[in-house]
Amino acid sequence: MSFYNKESLQFIRRRRQQEVFRGREKELTLYQENLARDVEDEERKFLFIVTGPQGSGKTLLLRRYVDVLAAAQGVSAWIDESAEDLLEAMMQLARQLAKFDEKAFKPLFQRHALYQKRMKELMADPAGQKPPPFVAFGGMVAKMGLHIGKKIPLSGLIFRLVDEEQVEEQMKNWSAFVATKLKNKEEERLLQEPLEVLTSLFLAGARTLSASHTVGLFCDSYERTAVYLDGWLRGLLDGHYGDMPSNIVLTLAGRTEPDPERWQRFHDITTCVPLGPWE
Repeated sequence: MSFYNKESLQFIRRRRQQEVFRGREKELTLYQENLARDVEDEERKFLFIVTGPQGSGKTLLLRRYVDVLAAAQGVSAWIDESAEDLLEAMMQLARQLAKFDEKAFKPLFQRHALYQKRMKELMADPAGQKPPPFVAFGGMVAKMGLHIGKKIPLSGLIFRLVDEEQVEEQMKNWSAFVATKLKNKEEERLLQEPLEVLTSLFLAGARTLSASHTVGLFCDSYERTAVYLDGWLRGLLDGHYGDMPSNIVLTLAGRTEPDPERWQRFHDITTCVPLGPWE
């Protein structure tokens, strides 16, 4: 038997996935038609929320959305539960987008490297190991999206797991410790407010990239990642970290919708895509 001139394994897999995908044409068309609309169109949506029980095809639908975006000359980045915290999730997105414009994200990568270097130095400082061990807590500032001197944008789950007043006290201790160790004000702010600094650079890169491409950000397994992503994503949409490019479409996929009380204010830019059983 000859094996020459056969279809590639990847082609066969894509074809089979497309066959399995039959019955979701309406949901796929919804995304295609939205991309075709101008960002100024009142019908244009910037947030897709895909929900459905396990096995309903959420991940497969998002993969098809990625294909649709690529066919329209768009670019995409994808995160799921493999990102263990907020900082890693953002950097995963940045590394994927940088494949399309490395220069746009270079300032972010440089600042992130400096952040890691300074954190390592502070973690090794004996003064930070004395009770309370707030240096270890300092690493959580970026990883879990804590904001020094501001209301902590954590989900209800984390509020149930930690004492808010104790967290705020630890944040004050961390901020004071950083101020005594770093004389460079920019570096001091980087360590005290890493999410603000790094996210603003992430958005700057995204704005540059979105000038020539539609950018799709895909967050799968949101029922698991919302615990650290939810406040950050809402902050992006609210402009907390700087202007969000209008040529970006954010897609969340999870078993249930995000907290309606927190996400209701974005209803005018949102399309909900509930998935039932396969037809």
